[in-house]
Amino acid sequence: MSKILKNITFFIILFLVPSITFGFIIYLIFNISNIDFKIAKASENSLNNYDVNNIVLKETDILLNINSTIQMYKNSSAFASLQSALNFMEIKVGEKELIEQTSFYTEKPIFNNKNWIWGNPNNQFVGDVNGDLLNSVNKIDLQQSTSLGIYNDGLLKTAQKYRPDSFATKDVKMEEIISLLRKRNLILVWLANDKYYDQKEEFISGENTFTAFKFDVMLLTGISNNKTITTFYFLNTQNGSKLELDEETFYKYWYRLQNQILVVK
Repeated sequence: MSKILKNITFFIILFLVPSITFGFIIYLIFNISNIDFKIAKASENSLNNYDVNNIVLKETDILLNINSTIQMYKNSSAFASLQSALNFMEIKVGEKELIEQTSFYTEKPIFNNKNWIWGNPNNQFVGDVNGDLLNSVNKIDLQQSTSLGIYNDGLLKTAQKYRPDSFATKDVKMEEIISLLRKRNLILVWLANDKYYDQKEEFISGENTFTAFKFDVMLLTGISNNKTITTFYFLNTQNGSKLELDEETFYKYWYRLQNQILVVK
């Protein structure tokens, strides 16, 4: 009898245990695949239903989905960029209204036999929004110029009429910009125009000396990093396009204007 039991036990072990083991392996394979599928499906759905308020796509990527604005005048990128920022914050204001809320220095540059004299872009818009900072072969031609523009401190006065906590600062570091953007702040940056990067001229306003650069003001909308290249994204109000600059190029143009920004918050 014991011999029969031993034989039965042997056959159970021989056939039943492998069957259970095989079934368990099949179960694991199916469920792991199912888990992977669910994860992939969830990821796909999160992209399809992307919420612009959730600006962090992954650890190093930031993206704000902001509608493009085309500036109304030749040299009004600062106002068009500020309009885009305020509109994104659901403040309905137009470019013309922002211009009306801003102080202007409308006189043309004057040469006093020693220095060029013009307005202070830290206090007000210097020149005509539909004018231009003209250039000769190798430098800015102030004699023919009709518009410089406005710096961050000057535009801040206008921004604070709509968002009192806004602030302007210079000599900003890259990590500071990333930190500000992660906190859902909207950042306007001042970039030297690439076509006239080396063309400049000095002028004075009161006790201050300025270097006249041809520049554009753009709204920073995102940053991405693929481990080899960091890319910055901007709204280009000249034509309503979205501009991409690598970190080196961005810093080169930004540095010309003292790394200045205006944070709308």
